[in-house]
Amino acid sequence: MINGKYIVIKTEYNEMPVLFPFIVKHNSLVASNRIVSAGFWKLEDGKFICYGESNSLQLKSRPEIDNELMNTYFNLNIKI
Repeated sequence: MINGKYIVIKTEYNEMPVLFPFIVKHNSLVASNRIVSAGFWKLEDGKFICYGESNSLQLKSRPEIDNELMNTYFNLNIKI
């Protein structure tokens, strides 16, 4: 299974996902008040599934919004 952690940063024009490995803490990656969600991700049937929350940032994932954002952003439709 391919999986890891993520944050979503709100920019002036859109939201951008940032993926990283489990060994990195959410709050050590970026110190910004522009982070709008954080949690964990996995690829399932070629699609991103976002879930959980970041204790270090005290932010939850937004599964429906973040799933759509990541699948659109990374244009995924693959089988693993």
